[in-house]
Amino acid sequence: MKTPERVAVVGSSSFPLTPDIAVEVVAILRGFGDGTVFLTRPSGGFDAFIRAASEVLGRTCVVYASPGGSKNWDRDVQLVRDADIVLAFFDPDSLHREDTGTAHIVEKALDQKKPTRAWSVAHNELVFAGSMNDD
Repeated sequence: MKTPERVAVVGSSSFPLTPDIAVEVVAILRGFGDGTVFLTRPSGGFDAFIRAASEVLGRTCVVYASPGGSKNWDRDVQLVRDADIVLAFFDPDSLHREDTGTAHIVEKALDQKKPTRAWSVAHNELVFAGSMNDD
């Protein structure tokens, strides 16, 4: 029996999560098979939505806590290490910033050569921003 896929799902706390975009994000999550375990952070906003969506979908969601500060960076490294694939959702207003937690997760995913997919929002629609190391 194959070990369930572990999918890290993170996003900007200010990600513009409208009802229509939320439906699209849930459809992405639903695309992963039964037994998938989602990994995320204890942040509010998007990450809180992922925790709630996981529950509604009947999927396990493991939250990687941190005492804060520089320990968040260590937590991000471990979260990515434990993931088979990383999904990141960027607020379009901070997409250019490299100093966000979501950007750090993607940086660590690329360092660890994990399959990584990213989305943002344009014209009030979810848009695929790209992928790396994706089979």
